[in-house]
Amino acid sequence: MIKEQVILAFPEDNSLFNAEVQAEAKDLLVSRYNRLKMRSRSGTTRGAGIEPYSGITREHGLMMAHSEIATRRSLFLSRLSFALFGGLALIAPMLIMTLHQTKLTVFLTTSIFGVAVALVLALFMEGTQNKDIVAATAAYAAVLVVFIGTAVTPPSSSGS
Repeated sequence: MIKEQVILAFPEDNSLFNAEVQAEAKDLLVSRYNRLKMRSRSGTTRGAGIEPYSGITREHGLMMAHSEIATRRSLFLSRLSFALFGGLALIAPMLIMTLHQTKLTVFLTTSIFGVAVALVLALFMEGTQNKDIVAATAAYAAVLVVFIGTAVTPPSSSGS
C-alpha cells in the first residue's frame, strides 16, 4: 500500500521539483519503504512497522523527501568545508615554515596556527565534549611539532 502511495506521490508531470530532485526523492522514499518492510518482517519494530506511514499524502511525501535531501546536502557541505579547513590548516603552516626557515617564523607559525585551529574547533564542533576538542588540537600540534623538527634541523654534511 505504501509503495503505491510513494509512486503516486511522484507523477511524471509534477512541477514542484525538477526531474533530478524528483527522482532522488522517489528513491529515498522507496528505500525508506523497503527498510520499514524488512523491519516489519524481522519483527524489530512494534506492530507491523508500516502502519504509521500508511496515511502518507503526495504533499507530505514530497516535503519529507525534499527535507531529507536538503539535510543530506547540508551535512555534506559541512563535512566538505571541515575537510578543506583541515587540509589548509596543515598545508599553509608547512608552506610558511618551508619558505621562511628562521626559528622565529617556525615557532610563531606553529603557535598562531595552533591557537587558530583550537578556536575554529571550539566554534564549530558543537555537541562534542571538551576532551575531544583538546585531543584534536593536541594531535594537530603534534603534527606541526614533527614538521618543526624537520624544518629547524640543519641538513647534515655528508663529506666529513
